[in-house]
Amino acid sequence: MSSGDSLKRTKLFISKATPGDDQFALWIAPRLEAAGYEVFADILELDTGDPWRTKLTTTLQDEAVKMLLCCSNDTLKRKGVLQEIGIATDLMNRLPDPNFIFPLRLRDFQPVFGIVDLQYINFEKGWAIGLQQLLESLEKQNVPRLREPVIQAEWAAYHRRRPINLLNEPEILTSNWLRILSVPSQLNYVVPTGAVNRTALKASADTFDYPLVPHGEGFVTFAPPTDFDAHFLGVGGLQSVGHLDFDVFTEEGWEAHEIEPREARSMLVNLLR
Repeated sequence: MSSGDSLKRTKLFISKATPGDDQFALWIAPRLEAAGYEVFADILELDTGDPWRTKLTTTLQDEAVKMLLCCSNDTLKRKGVLQEIGIATDLMNRLPDPNFIFPLRLRDFQPVFGIVDLQYINFEKGWAIGLQQLLESLEKQNVPRLREPVIQAEWAAYHRRRPINLLNEPEILTSNWLRILSVPSQLNYVVPTGAVNRTALKASADTFDYPLVPHGEGFVTFAPPTDFDAHFLGVGGLQSVGHLDFDVFTEEGWEAHEIEPREARSMLVNLLR
């Protein structure tokens, strides 16, 4: 990149789908500004009557130091986003800057022409994690920053212009939690008897009709010992070496088998799940 280009190119251009990526842009833009970077996003920069495509193209071609490309299958199908990728790939060669495009993985996506070989920053595992990696890359590549960070007040104003009206009415609660109406009164601790094929034992345990939680040499389970005989036939015998009331196990654990209360509750979550 020539010195002239580097002086006038100061903006991080967010290429995104509208409105699909708006929430992400609203989240990341002020954080980048807080770190000292100038940010361009169409959410704020376009006003009524603006020739929006011309303004986007001009900013990308003449003022952008990097393009932050929101990546998901939905976004990368947008005609406008594909046009911006085309302009950015041309800039990669003309500036030259092989790292001009920063792909930001928001959701799973199939790469399109122009970004196939580019390493992305993964925001799918967490936006905060992705932001940290992005800031490290920007600093490593000496992207220019302001001496005094400026966060545009319009970011908050944008949120206020689009409030969600709250309605005072009943609402159906949707949850993936299931109410447990009852549980067995006690738990058993079963261990192998005699020689046993550990690999075969684990395979049989994985296909058992009742949940098992491995512990020590055996398993903690709600299943009674009589249910083990037929299923584990040929693998090795299993016998109960103790049982304990559900309530006691929940509150106190199982001291005789070195199960602390916290571990006991974790086992119960796995069994009930």
